[in-house]
Amino acid sequence: KDTASGNIGIEGGTITATGKINAAGIGSVYKNTCGDITITGGTVTASGGNTAAGIGSGQYGTCGNITIAGGTVTSTGGNFGAGIGCGQDGTCGDISILGGTVTSTPGSYAAGIGCGGDGKCGKITITGDMTRVIATKIDRYVDIIGSSSTGSKCGAVTIDPSLIDVTSDDDLTL
Repeated sequence: KDTASGNIGIEGGTITATGKINAAGIGSVYKNTCGDITITGGTVTASGGNTAAGIGSGQYGTCGNITIAGGTVTSTGGNFGAGIGCGQDGTCGDISILGGTVTSTPGSYAAGIGCGGDGKCGKITITGDMTRVIATKIDRYVDIIGSSSTGSKCGAVTIDPSLIDVTSDDDLTL
């Protein structure tokens, strides 16, 4: 059954969310839709199920825009799922990271922030009063921030140059 959920907002507290197979930790589940996801504070830990993003869409799912403007956020995608963005064959709107401390790790064949396998996302913007952003990838043939290795499509990626602090030369961590 196809269903849709509204917007998701987290303003504080401690949240731990784990998605089951094909479902995002925070966001949509398999072949379903959620609205915008906004995190402005708190300690948030999200893990996506197989083929889903940690924060964003599940497999074949859709979510609106994803905005992180504060807090401490740790997100891990399942196989073919981005840490923050879309799951396999999923879609998400724009991704904006404007503040806080963010750590995003994908599953295999997915970007740290952006697209899961064959997924589509809007533009990605990282700017603002950032404490730290750590985005990683598992596979060498995907973007750390942006598209995955398979037929994914991502909008423009804009990162404030004053925020880039490369701490690794392994081509897997930004």
